Amino acid sequence: MGSRVVSPLRSPVALALVGLVVLLLLAGVIGHVGDDVPTATAAAGDGAVGSTLPAADPAPYDVVPAPPPIPRKPGLPGGGVQVFGHHRFLVAYYGTAETGSMGVLGATDPATMQLRLMRAAQPFREAGEQIQPVYELIVTVADRSPGPDGDYSHDIRRALVERYVRAAHRNGALLLLDIQTGRAPFPEVARRWT
Repeated sequence: MGSRVVSPLRSPVALALVGLVVLLLLAGVIGHVGDDVPTATAAAGDGAVGSTLPAADPAPYDVVPAPPPIPRKPGLPGGGVQVFGHHRFLVAYYGTAETGSMGVLGATDPATMQLRLMRAAQPFREAGEQIQPVYELIVTVADRSPGPDGDYSHDIRRALVERYVRAAHRNGALLLLDIQTGRAPFPEVARRWT
């Protein structure tokens, strides 16, 4: 009777461990394939920035760094991030630019309107409250006729809106853009004013 030699690789646990090691080695090798290949943004030999790969076929291993994070904008004028509350007394003038026919906001220039708005708010303010001016500016005005595009509305000039944006920044006011879409799709009109 001869002695029988049993290989340690015949055990199921040993086979599983060997298989796992082989898989890890393969994963490491595959993960490093192409590490020595220049990226699409590498500089050309003459010092000019160019691409060593065709632009239409970016390699899967090229990584574009993320842009810097978007800086957080400060909260509301006077602090906070909630419009209502915090002893804030909102007072608004409403209308469109350069006309008083749709509201008092456009009856005068923004500087004069701001003075009138604050004067009008004083009798209603309670002790401990801060007056928060609000300009509700109609930027898309509903019309009674269809107009050239057939949507029964028109936008005011952007230069007029920018004038109220500057006035709101100067005076710590909130600017509310009022959109009267007529028959135009609301999301489409809102995107125009984004």
